[in-house]
Amino acid sequence: MRDEYDKKVSATARQLRKVLQNMISPRTVELKLPFSHVKAVNNVFAIECRQFMALVGAMESDVLNLIEHIDGKYMKPLEIEKLWS
Repeated sequence: MRDEYDKKVSATARQLRKVLQNMISPRTVELKLPFSHVKAVNNVFAIECRQFMALVGAMESDVLNLIEHIDGKYMKPLEIEKLWS
């Protein structure tokens, strides 16, 4: 059963997903920090950026999952349903 909080959470999750999608792209990292034997610090920054992008990707996946469940596309698992009640 949807209530006003579900609508607020859904709207917030959609805004968060847009932010996560626009944060950083792998292509940007490759262009700005190419792997190089001469500039080893670029390699460290590139690795950190890729790890950050993996974290952002995981967050985006969780937000998308939240949107799908809160919009009623899929039934919430019972563990999650208990959190809402």
